[in-house]
Amino acid sequence: MKKMNLIAAAFLLILAGCAGKSASSETAAAGGYNGAYYTEDAEYDAAPAQIANESVSFEDLKEESDDPVLTSEKLVYSGSLTVQTLKYDETVSGLRNYIHSNGGIVEYEYEYDTDYNWYTVTDAHTGTRHLNLTVRIPTEKFETFMNDMDGYGKVVSRSSSVENITRRYNDVSVQIEALEIQQARLLEMMDKAETIEDMILVEQRLTEVQTSLNSYKTQRESMDTDVKYSTVTMTVDEVKEYSDTHPNFFQQIGEAFKDGMRSFFYNTEDLLIAFVYMLPYLVILGIIIFFLVKKQVFKNFHPFRRRKNRFEEKKEKEIL
Repeated sequence: MKKMNLIAAAFLLILAGCAGKSASSETAAAGGYNGAYYTEDAEYDAAPAQIANESVSFEDLKEESDDPVLTSEKLVYSGSLTVQTLKYDETVSGLRNYIHSNGGIVEYEYEYDTDYNWYTVTDAHTGTRHLNLTVRIPTEKFETFMNDMDGYGKVVSRSSSVENITRRYNDVSVQIEALEIQQARLLEMMDKAETIEDMILVEQRLTEVQTSLNSYKTQRESMDTDVKYSTVTMTVDEVKEYSDTHPNFFQQIGEAFKDGMRSFFYNTEDLLIAFVYMLPYLVILGIIIFFLVKKQVFKNFHPFRRRKNRFEEKKEKEIL
């Protein structure tokens, strides 16, 4: 009799899982997470119809629970900054120290330089440097961090936003609570199972529950991190000091002459180098042309023979 009760309980548990999947589809359609909500008092030996109808809305659970996890607001802050500076190295160094001293983390970093002609003869640095950062700052210091950036350069753009994920967070927390209850009861059933068939049946369901439980816990941990650490994307741009001095006519002539001579020497060097590269091909091509001309043209053209004939003709005329 005890064996029959265990098998019946396992069968009803599978039906409960199917009912949970049906309820989860309805929840997903309403904009929530997949999965049914089970109360702590739900009995697995209840009738299938009763188990299928045992779902709890977030509002009902929030009213009945005093758990601060389910009642506190979960807010995710994010911001964006663009800073221009004349002292790039000093700004970047100070910014890194400020982030680390406030418990922040540099999650992503990308730096590049637009001086693509650095290898030319001129020693002047004509480009500018840029730094892109994604920073995670403790949420309690988010507003202060955004305002303190004025001390590191000219803030040309600043934006911030906040997302309330309380409902999503609580949905996941309820799913975790329900799955932990199922896991505990399945473990009890596993200890009481008397046959291999019962153990296999319970173990399959236990594996499904544990997989879902781990997934929801990972989601909640990720949301906890987003709530605890705000995300700030930053761009630091190096700028040059503007000068309105205009060179006079003779200075412009001198600069133009220097640029022209520099271009002339560069182009001459390029032509000489190109000629040296092409020299073996030109030699081979000349040899080929020489043999072709010798074979085709000299075959029918004999200038010495013609000169000889003319000389003989002239001599014959003198004799006559």
